[in-house]
Amino acid sequence: SLQAGLADRLRRVGFVLEDRPYAPHVTLARKITRTIGPRRAGPIGWRAREVALVRSVLGKGGYQTLGTWALGN
Repeated sequence: SLQAGLADRLRRVGFVLEDRPYAPHVTLARKITRTIGPRRAGPIGWRAREVALVRSVLGKGGYQTLGTWALGN
């Protein structure tokens, strides 16, 4: 519902969003140098206390945090 509400508000103010469905994800590894075989893992759970808007910085291989917002728990 957080993503749907944000997308709706962005469209209302003129942002053009991608047509593909929203697919939340967590990146577990980047730029690995060897293959890691598939392994079963149990569920991972944690409580999110904030959300962050992060932009990829092209050519620098990093990220820039544009803002963070606390979640009411």
